[in-house]
Amino acid sequence: MICSPEHISGYNQLYKGGAIREAACLAHLRRKIFDVHDSQPTELSTTAMAGIQAIYRIEEEIRGLPPAERLAARRRRTRPLVRALRRQLTRQGKGLSRHADIAKAFAYGTKRWRAFNRFLYDGQLESDNLIAERAIRGFTVGRRNWLTWGFAGQDVRIRIRW
Repeated sequence: MICSPEHISGYNQLYKGGAIREAACLAHLRRKIFDVHDSQPTELSTTAMAGIQAIYRIEEEIRGLPPAERLAARRRRTRPLVRALRRQLTRQGKGLSRHADIAKAFAYGTKRWRAFNRFLYDGQLESDNLIAERAIRGFTVGRRNWLTWGFAGQDVRIRIRW
């Protein structure tokens, strides 16, 4: 079984024993690198963004194909790009101060690398979970608003277990 939540430590217990494996969302890695690139563009961030975009171009081309065809395309075309991205994150991340924002973004990717590339080994998986996130956005944004209510000058929060 595969689980693709946002990286929340509460899910770590699910992965113990190996019956459930994490499939991380490549878009979250892209967002971390993009945020740094947007505020402090460097050659490192530009190269990383270009690598991720190349992966997404292939994913866009193969979306909707049968799983076996997607898997074959990923093995042939995407896997070399993913490996190159990993080499970049690992090599260039080592030469940076661990306090640098780009180093933190790279470390996020390398620490969870196996989960980020799980889609390369299963043609049924997407490279990210943006389709699901968009589908539930209205509910999750609304939920945050529904759980907070108050009176003039007061803020009362209700905690509900989901």
